[in-house]
Amino acid sequence: MLYTYHVAGRKPWLSDAEREASRQRHLAQTREWQRRRRNDPIERERDREHTRSYYPTLTAEARLKHAETTRAWKQSHRERVNELNRAERYRTRKRVLDFYGDSRCACCGETTEQFLAIDHIDGNGNEHRRSIGRTAGMNFYRWLVKQDFPPGYRVLCHNCNWAFGHYGSGPHAATNDPSALKGIQ
Repeated sequence: MLYTYHVAGRKPWLSDAEREASRQRHLAQTREWQRRRRNDPIERERDREHTRSYYPTLTAEARLKHAETTRAWKQSHRERVNELNRAERYRTRKRVLDFYGDSRCACCGETTEQFLAIDHIDGNGNEHRRSIGRTAGMNFYRWLVKQDFPPGYRVLCHNCNWAFGHYGSGPHAATNDPSALKGIQ
């Protein structure tokens, strides 16, 4: 009887193409599992609880070593880290714009996402951001998500947002009513 020994999980009866196809299937299944786990609130909370309970048990030396290892990995994989950060910023901003206005300006209907922003309906944006300790942009979008999308916000394009801030109404609110555009002569 002929015995075939193989090394570390290699299947010698597979060709290189079959081995690569098997590897790609495994990676796709792993990514799908991770995506489902990430999108499941129960699983996310379970992971957070595990981290909260595990991290305090580490010694100070282990925490420093972990921080050092993480820092080194991020430095050696700078492009990948930037790509992941960019993708996360896009997803967060898209989620906020979709929630507050279906990614459409409430005044003029603009849908180009690069032109859209979140507007405080009451007009107290600077005061509010200072009071919560957040500046405009991504920190503010993250705050909105963390607060579970509180009311009092809407999506406007930058032009309409500027007009509401300076003139009290948007340029498309009442184009036939000259009093709608206070201060414009």
